[in-house]
Amino acid sequence: KMKAIVFLGKESVACQDVAIPKISGPNQAIIKVQLAGLCGSDLHVYHDKEGCDTGVTMGHEFVGVVKAVSDDIQGQFQPNQRVACPFTTSCGECVYCNKGLTCRCVKGSLFGYGSAGVQLQGAQAEYVLVPLATSSLVPVPEDVSSEAALLAGDILSTAMFCCQNADLPRLALEQPSACIVIVGCGPVGLLAALYARSLSQTFILIAVDLVEERLAHASRFGVSHTVNARDPDVPKQVACYASGGPAAVLELVGGNTTLKLAYDLVGHGGCISSIGVNNDSSMPFSANDMYDKNLTLKVGRCPARRLLPEAMELSKDKLSSCIDIITHHVALEDGAEAYRRFNQKQDGCIKTVFEVSH
Repeated sequence: KMKAIVFLGKESVACQDVAIPKISGPNQAIIKVQLAGLCGSDLHVYHDKEGCDTGVTMGHEFVGVVKAVSDDIQGQFQPNQRVACPFTTSCGECVYCNKGLTCRCVKGSLFGYGSAGVQLQGAQAEYVLVPLATSSLVPVPEDVSSEAALLAGDILSTAMFCCQNADLPRLALEQPSACIVIVGCGPVGLLAALYARSLSQTFILIAVDLVEERLAHASRFGVSHTVNARDPDVPKQVACYASGGPAAVLELVGGNTTLKLAYDLVGHGGCISSIGVNNDSSMPFSANDMYDKNLTLKVGRCPARRLLPEAMELSKDKLSSCIDIITHHVALEDGAEAYRRFNQKQDGCIKTVFEVSH
């Protein structure tokens, strides 16, 4: 048996003893988890918005060491080799993998999710089974910390993807003083601020959030101005810094309230890059509304496997402060309290990491 954080139903998780996973097919690996992350996307399962089966082990962010592999891939990993993994598996061969959209691999699965009995157990556990191991796992260089590798597997890559979808690398070259607004200063939003600042030291970066501690952290990551979302006229506050409106708005919460705010903020000809998981069934603005602003809207899941090596490399230099978002280190046994604290945004919680083994 091993310890794992298990989904029991709406807003209910617990650390329980579950069976240690076993190799059951080709191209599989068993990873002994060193660190596992608690992600904002885990809260969608926690709130029972995803239709996840009860009994599923939670979590999709992890770094660990290789303990066992299937016979067909013997020799492709060293015993106890440290590896990172994106939040989805991918085959590296299908049409989507070949064009870099690894998150939509036809054979891929999301860790820590299951419905109708089809499950891939998650990584908030002592061990995790990784299918499609040779194309999903990425060796961690010796000069990359386990904390940075953990973030690179999901939220750092996702922050980079959000910025790239908004065309910030091009704007950094052509409009290096453009105004960029970040809506939502949770872990991904803060890392988006850090990455955006690394692209241009002269971007006018504006962060919008409800939590003052998170806005303060955004300032430490290079944001030029902060606006509390409780302000009665956020667009007016932003307009003080952005003549003609922002060139891009990064929406990192996932919901129609923040997506509508992004629409209200963005300038004509601008782009909204929405990276939060939005469970609302309709859009808060119409196609005609988009037409009237000449608006570009980009939405979707990050192809983390493609971006993971670059994210690890950047974590050694330009994005080395990425690990500063980690505010809480806890044991698996404290999982229920960790979820409650993160959900309620209490005790200055931004990013929680489960310390599983050494």
